[in-house]
Formats: sequence, structure tokens, C-alpha cells
Amino acid sequence: MCRLLLNIALAAAFSDAVQATRITGSLVPEIPAPTPYGLELISADDYRRESAALQGETPAPVPRERITQFESLIDAGEESGGAYAPQLTEVMGDLAAAHYSRGDYGAAIDAYKRAIHLTRIHSGLYTAAQIPLLEKLIETQLAAADLPRADQLQQYLHRVKQYQQAGGDRDRLTDALVYTEWQRKAYLSGLGGNTYLRLLQMHTVHAGEVRRIETRDSRDPALIPHLYQLLNTDYLLSRYEGEKQAQFQINIRQGRQVGPKTGTLEESKFERLEEHIPRRGRKLLQRIAALEQQRGNTLGLIEAKVALGDWYLWSEWRARALQTYTEAAVLIAARADAAVQMQRLFGAPVELPQVPVFRPGREFSPGQPRGRANVSFKVSRYGRAKNIRVLELQPEDSRGARLAVIRLLRDMRFRPRIEGGVATDTEEVVREYYFDY
Repeated sequence: MCRLLLNIALAAAFSDAVQATRITGSLVPEIPAPTPYGLELISADDYRRESAALQGETPAPVPRERITQFESLIDAGEESGGAYAPQLTEVMGDLAAAHYSRGDYGAAIDAYKRAIHLTRIHSGLYTAAQIPLLEKLIETQLAAADLPRADQLQQYLHRVKQYQQAGGDRDRLTDALVYTEWQRKAYLSGLGGNTYLRLLQMHTVHAGEVRRIETRDSRDPALIPHLYQLLNTDYLLSRYEGEKQAQFQINIRQGRQVGPKTGTLEESKFERLEEHIPRRGRKLLQRIAALEQQRGNTLGLIEAKVALGDWYLWSEWRARALQTYTEAAVLIAARADAAVQMQRLFGAPVELPQVPVFRPGREFSPGQPRGRANVSFKVSRYGRAKNIRVLELQPEDSRGARLAVIRLLRDMRFRPRIEGGVATDTEEVVREYYFDY
């Protein structure tokens, strides 16, 4: 009996080793993929700042009498000029805004749609005059929690702006950021099918802007924000786990699901995009650093170096990460504000990635995370959490919540603290987190 149990145990161990070999190419177990900061776990400070930023001023409800006046103006306009009279467009927009202020989103949507229809009739299908109305309609549909229709309108709004092809680098950057930020949030929230297309669109938009600027000047600083956005897409790609076959939901954890089937042009492009992600991210940041150095922006160069160190650590290139952090610290030491910059960038461990690329939009995920915990842990010089202790937990006495927050922190990557120009262990970090499990 003992021999049988021993044989079973050896067989199981061999099976695990074979599986590890298939994944990593060696008998060394695969390193767990990093916890994407902001997706399932976020610090209480960041969560509260995010919540405060969303609490804008609520417009005062427009009196019902004012809505009646708008409706009377519309009736008069239709009598004198017909249902498509040009002067109806502005009144329809005002009526829609009035309904929105009163929380009557259905009526506001109807009024905005008619205003947009009138604008197209008189100015053309892709007229720029409809852009403010489209933006207001999207805002209204979000307030009404109609995400699929808001998503469709975002696609159309992007086409309208592309058709115009107007504006300088700053305007084009703003338009690209608005569109790709929507795609990012929709991707993380699992909105619609074939979500890999959202990652492809994010890459395509900013890569297209890079090519456009390069035709003018390959050393133009206007490239920098687009290169950073391509890096953000690479962060998402590094944790892409494939499409769900049934009801799709993003689940960024270990392992991979079924990816898009090969065949279409978009699928082939995406498969190529999945290749060499760590190397591509490195090249993006090295190019950003070169651009910053060329224009004499020392602080920009330092921040690019720090971001490169973060990317190395995310990609498990630890020696390169520590070397790059040291290079950044040397550059900081030469500045008049060295103490301030060292404290800002290296004064305490920082959860990675520092940019909120994995943070779902609150318009997509309005609910509060299920768990909250105060925890104590050590951060090693290689950016890993050790000796994790849960000091306070909600819900109390939940074994699932306790295991979840420990797992999330154990797999988190941290930018380590730097002292004397070298990465240093931080013995006791105490932080409060919200998390999902």
C-alpha cells in the first residue's frame, strides 16, 4: 500500500514537472504572473482620490416651466418651417440638457438623437457640428447605464473625428486619448465580444499617430505621449488571457484561455502583437528616454528611466531593473531638487504599474470592492512582498477574503525604495487596501 501511494505521488510530481516544462521550457516552476495593480486590488488612498474626483457638481434641475417653453418653441418652429427646420437643432439640444438635469434620461436621449439627426440633415453625415451633441448623448447614456449603446456611439464619434482629420498634434492627441481610454475601460469590463479587438484598436490608433509624426520629424517630442500609450497597451497585452467562449468576462489571472481563432486580418495582426511584448516595451521606453535626453528634459529622462525599471521588474528582469533604478538615482542626485525627487520616486515602495492602466472605469464598475484590509508586509529589494500579515479585515473572519488579499499582495510587483543609489529592503510597510475576490 505504501509503495502504491509512493508511486502515485511520484507520478503526480512528474506530471507537474512536465506541465511546467511545456509552459516555461524547463523544470523550474513558472513564476506567478504579477497582480495588476488597480484591477482587483487598490490602495484605500487611491480609491478615495478616485471617488472624490468623480464627485463633480450636479447641475440644478431646470424648472418644469422652462421645459414647457422649449416644447412651445419646438411646436412653433415645426409650424413655420416643418419637422426639419434648421432652428430646431439648438432648441432640441437645450431641451435635452433640461431633461438630463432632471434625471429624465430617456427624454434627454430622444431629444439629443433628434438634434443630431437635424444636424446631419443640414450639415452632412460626418459634420463636426454634431460632435458636442454626440458627446452629450454618450454622457446621458452612461448616466442611464446603457453601456452597449454608449459604446456604439463612441465608435461612431471616433469615425466622425477621423473623417474631419483636422487639428494639430495636441487636438489629435486629445481625440486619441479619449477614444483609447474608452476602449481600455470597455476591455477591462468585458463589454461586448471579441475584446481583443479593443487592444488592437488601442495599439493601432497610437501607432498610426507615431507614423504620422515620424514622417515630419522622427525626433519630435510630440511622439512621447503616444509612445507611453503604446506602453500602456503592452501592459494590458502582457496579461491578456484570451477570449471566453461562452459569456465573456475578463479574468486576469494565471493561465490562458482560448485565444482568437486565426483567419481574419485583425486576428493575424493581434497574434503578431502578442509576440515579443517585453522587448517591445523596453524599446518604447528606451526611445522615450532618448527623446527626452535629446530635448534636454532631465526630469522627463529620469521618469522614463524609472518607468523602464518598472517595466523590467514587471517582466521579471530583476538585474536590469535594479541597474536602471540606480541610473535614475544618479541623475536625480545631480538636480537641485534631488531630495524632493528621490522622495517622490523612490521614497517608499510603489505598486506596479504606477499608471492606472488596469483600473476599470467607475462608469463601468460603479460598485465598491467586496473586501477591505489593513496589512503589514516587507518589500524586498526585488520588489516582492514578504511576511504578509493581515491586521484588520472586512468582512471579518472570512477565510476567502484573507487568502485573496494575501495572494494578491504576494504576486504584486513593487518599485523598491532606493537608498544611497541602490535598491533596499523596506522592512515594515503598513497599508490599507480595497480588493475583490
